[in-house]
Amino acid sequence: MDQIYEDAELSIIAIGAKDPSYGLPGLSLGRTQHSPITKTIGQQKIVTNFSHQWQLDQISRSKWSTRGWTFQETCLSRRRLYFSNYEVSFECHDMMCFEHLTRPLALQGNLEHHERPEWTLLNTPDGIWAIFQKYCDRQLRFSSDRLAAVSGVLKKWSRVNPGCFSYWGIPIVASGWPVVDATASKRAFLAGLQWEIRPEGKNYARLGAFPSWSWVSQNGKTLFGHQGYFHLRPPKLVELTDKFDAEVWVETPQGDIIKWAKFYESGGLDSSILQCTRYLHLECWSFEAGPLCYREIKRRSGTAHDDMFYLPTTRKPLDGKGEFVVKFTPDFGYEDTFLGRNLTAVCFSPLEYATCAIVLESIPGLTVRIGLLAFMRIEDLGSHESQTPENLPFSGLPFASQRCRFRWG
Repeated sequence: MDQIYEDAELSIIAIGAKDPSYGLPGLSLGRTQHSPITKTIGQQKIVTNFSHQWQLDQISRSKWSTRGWTFQETCLSRRRLYFSNYEVSFECHDMMCFEHLTRPLALQGNLEHHERPEWTLLNTPDGIWAIFQKYCDRQLRFSSDRLAAVSGVLKKWSRVNPGCFSYWGIPIVASGWPVVDATASKRAFLAGLQWEIRPEGKNYARLGAFPSWSWVSQNGKTLFGHQGYFHLRPPKLVELTDKFDAEVWVETPQGDIIKWAKFYESGGLDSSILQCTRYLHLECWSFEAGPLCYREIKRRSGTAHDDMFYLPTTRKPLDGKGEFVVKFTPDFGYEDTFLGRNLTAVCFSPLEYATCAIVLESIPGLTVRIGLLAFMRIEDLGSHESQTPENLPFSGLPFASQRCRFRWG
């Protein structure tokens, strides 16, 4: 799809459409007429024209701007022609022009037009974190399209940013390394596995068509980084992954297990995911923890309480305010399935350096991801409590870790 949009001269968008057979207002459909308001003041005749803000509002509120499949048009189209019930407008990288305006084209180009953030984000390595957040806010009729609907964006992002790749939807931002090699790409890939579901985006089932280690296996809204801040403050992955010592293998459809270095050097990241299975083999640090406790975080009157599953700790903040706990953020599921449960978690670095852990569940012949563990500060602020993510290592906690290898799907 990225190549289709790149070769296209123009994308025609019916922003008032509710379904594919809606038509184009002004061509196959009639449209609302807006007569100008005229008023005479002395010898001057003043004519008010249709505000371009109406058209911008139509675009932002349209079904087109909420659909998952049309996100690629937002990111990849070089030029767009919008048909609304009010007028036709044109947008490109340099300007936005409106049918109702009579000013010269050059002036229209300067009229409150700001280049769409998706265009800028796509051309920077770290822009991918914000792109995913925007994509996850959109809706798909079929959950099975979750990866396909953004694949064109990923291909374009990889092509224009050297050192950037993706695998099963996981962004691999290796552009910050002095040398982009197998080690750099592996560490960047592991960092991309540390995503979490946004609280308002909780879902109750995994999408079975995708690997559990990828965010595309969830219907919920996803944030990257265990504090969910990558889209706001892009991390320095070279430093963040400095202590990673996990090993990764990729399983092929023929049953071969290929070490990450060979997979990368043979062009595996440039190939279609259909040439590989959704299974990884991982060797890293594992520990057991539990049982999980439950707490309802009070919030201001009129808002819903937050449900939190956590492991209590004896560690206290230096300022004496509140307490530290290890919070469990489930990828999916109902609350009563986690209460009192013991967890198996893995880290990509030794516990004295690890600040988050991925929680796993074993099923016959396979291990799947079910959530994320990370430190959280809970502080009583009088009328309500607050949760604040903390970047603390797991050292000092009663977790006995050991190296283990497992098949992850």
